[in-house]
Amino acid sequence: MEHVVVQQAPVAEKIAGQHRIAEVIAHAQRFDMSAVLSRYIQLHNVETTLAHEHERELKRFLVIASLFPQESFSMAGPTDDLWHEFILFTKEYIQFCELVGGEYIHHSPTVDDGEDDLPAGMERRLTGYQNFLSRYRSVFAEEPPPHIWPLPFDYSTMATQALCIVRCGS
Repeated sequence: MEHVVVQQAPVAEKIAGQHRIAEVIAHAQRFDMSAVLSRYIQLHNVETTLAHEHERELKRFLVIASLFPQESFSMAGPTDDLWHEFILFTKEYIQFCELVGGEYIHHSPTVDDGEDDLPAGMERRLTGYQNFLSRYRSVFAEEPPPHIWPLPFDYSTMATQALCIVRCGS
């Protein structure tokens, strides 16, 4: 009697997972943010080409947040400014969140309330940023653009800008 061991389940699960990731990315890329971008360009005096780069990277950040809802990710800078504008377009933002992740993707800015231990807070934010960059590489199979997601992360930027953290589902 011949014994056959079929180990296709992990392969099938991996393929299904890759298909889901590709589908989420495609939905995010196709989502129309033209009204949000117009406001962002006008209020933040950003060149159109750069605004479209920020749009692409914000969508990628939100895709990662939706794919890994139990993890925390950090960011700062112009892409975060675009995220703030996007959230103001509540109907569109909720539609985007439901389309890519099935639920609202929360935005939790850090607040210096004097109670957070600065070195510990900086370490937590840096860990969230590094976690995002690692997930970026694995999901998109490329390096994050350094002019948008700098390496190594500039601690002075973290200290002077509000840093936003994503915690989906919380």
